[in-house]
Amino acid sequence: MDWTGFVGSVFGEVTTLLNNLLVFVVSGLPNSPFVFITMNSSISRYIGSINYFIPISYMVSVLQVWCVAIAIFYIWQVLLRWAKAIQ
Repeated sequence: MDWTGFVGSVFGEVTTLLNNLLVFVVSGLPNSPFVFITMNSSISRYIGSINYFIPISYMVSVLQVWCVAIAIFYIWQVLLRWAKAIQ
C-alpha cells in the first residue's frame, strides 16, 4: 500500500467515525423543540387566516437570516480589530 492509499483509508475511517458520532448525538435530540408547547384553541383557528395576510413564517425566516448576517459581520469586525487589521 502506498502513502496516498494509507492516508485515504485513515481519512475514510475518521469521517466514518465522525459521521457515526454525529448520528448518535442527533438521534438523542427530540424531533421538535416545540412539541410540548400548545396553542390556545381560540387563537389557533385564526392563525391560518392571519398567515394569509401577514406571512409570519416568511418574516421570521428573513429576520433569522438577517440576524445571522449581522452577527457574522460583528464577529468578523471584532476578529479584525483583535488582529489589529482595522481600527
